[in-house]
Amino acid sequence: MLLRSQTAVMDQRPGEADEAYQARMLAWSTETKKRADDAAVAAKKKAEDAEQARLLALEQQRQHDEAAARAADEERNQSCEKIFSGERALLTMAAEWRTEADNGKLEDCENKIALLLSHLTDLLATCITQQEDIHSLNGSLAKLQSRLQQLERRPVVAPDASSSNTSNRLEALEMHVGSLQDGAQFQQTAMQQLQQRCSIWGAARADPSLGQQIVELCAEDLKLLLAHPIDATFRRHDTGLKNDLVRDRLIRHHTVRDGSSGTPSGGTPKMTRELIDLLTHRSREQRLQIGNSYRSLFGRYLAQDIRHCTNSHVRDGLLSLIRPVEVRDAEWLHRAMKGLGTDEHVLREVLCSRTYDEIEKIKAMYVEMFRRELVDDIKGDVSGKFCKILTKLVSHPRSKAPVEPVRALEVARDLYQATQGRWGVNDKCFIDVFTGESLPQLSKIFGLYKTEFKESIFHALDKISGELHKTLLYIAMCAISTPEFFAVMLRKALGGSRVDKNAIIRIILTRCEIDLEDVKEVYNFKYATSTDSTPLQNAIRDATSGEFQELLLAAMGELDS
Repeated sequence: MLLRSQTAVMDQRPGEADEAYQARMLAWSTETKKRADDAAVAAKKKAEDAEQARLLALEQQRQHDEAAARAADEERNQSCEKIFSGERALLTMAAEWRTEADNGKLEDCENKIALLLSHLTDLLATCITQQEDIHSLNGSLAKLQSRLQQLERRPVVAPDASSSNTSNRLEALEMHVGSLQDGAQFQQTAMQQLQQRCSIWGAARADPSLGQQIVELCAEDLKLLLAHPIDATFRRHDTGLKNDLVRDRLIRHHTVRDGSSGTPSGGTPKMTRELIDLLTHRSREQRLQIGNSYRSLFGRYLAQDIRHCTNSHVRDGLLSLIRPVEVRDAEWLHRAMKGLGTDEHVLREVLCSRTYDEIEKIKAMYVEMFRRELVDDIKGDVSGKFCKILTKLVSHPRSKAPVEPVRALEVARDLYQATQGRWGVNDKCFIDVFTGESLPQLSKIFGLYKTEFKESIFHALDKISGELHKTLLYIAMCAISTPEFFAVMLRKALGGSRVDKNAIIRIILTRCEIDLEDVKEVYNFKYATSTDSTPLQNAIRDATSGEFQELLLAAMGELDS
């Protein structure tokens, strides 16, 4: 409540003319409004500064956590290397002693056994340290799972920058702990056996005649130790071994194209080529069956092993091949809106080129994967007319009625009238028509529009600006010819100043079983020259290289044998 002293300024002064009083009140109200606006601006800036400081603190914490994780990984690697060095020393020692025993030259058994016990003690201490590491990781995983369950029970709110990749980190931690635990039980058994052997070897000091027998027993136990627990527990973290494991599993389940079922040798490049050959020469249904069989046979997800054994765009391309369509599209839409900024091009490309039935499946999968409604994320990430048309694409089904020429002519005339208004284009008319009519009906409308008014629908769309113009343009291109739409998008991805590899993946590796042959034909027809009759294949060879190029050409059926 304002005091009388604060409102006295609003009273008309004695002898003050009405005009002067009104002018003074206007100036006072203007000044008051300016002060309020300045205060609001200052408060907004303070809030923005606080948010930037919070995000900076989160980023610094993330960097600190990553550095700590790298340090922990390095320490584990050093422990593993120490065990491997101990393995090699023990194996060499056992081989030398066995040779001496075979030649009857084994001498000084007591000192050799003492040396062996020293090596074994060191090796056991390192193994115990690894066991403690396993228990520590297991505890961390339990805490993360508890925390994630708590977060899932909370009401859905805007995603926080610090939790955007919690699921990915938890999945990686689960895999790491699982890998360590796979050989933990066998390792414990082996260590117990070694401790029993140590007591036997200690007794040998009192009876030198047992030397040769002990050495032979030692060699057998070392073979058992080296063949199983250390390999199973630690060496599986080696990238090359992982690659061989995935390759062998895939080849055992599904032979490569030439029918061979053996296990070829080679490093990561050869493994990746075999993955490319296997996955690009199967239909999507067959790839899904392979993924399900892989899970049931080996207890692992094929996508996880591909993610760990390949890199960058090759990994993204292979994952696009093995994932269900709705999973792949939901992931792309989520990426387009995750974090700071929005990739409007991806939102337009995916939503404008899918049928409403496909969008319904994407919406259901989006909720299952991210616990959020797709339409809510769109409304929270974009605004204005762009938000309105995307919302209608996601929320309102298109008409399924057959093509009606008479009605198409009426709609064409409505669109033309919508561009002739005194106050500009009637955007609502275009949004309603482009999102409500079926694509065949839209194609008919555009044809009659050109016949009736001697200009294409694209001329009308040029009168609309911004993201709405681009979205309407995408819908129109898909209605007229979907293969031509993707040919134009592919040209843009390949021919710009920067090659858009993600867009190339979205087009080539997702249309390869739908209409890629038509896309190739349209592309080569539109962009062929007198010296280049296959511009698409040549453009891919110029814009990409290595395994990524092989993947794209194999999906197109253009990879040289």
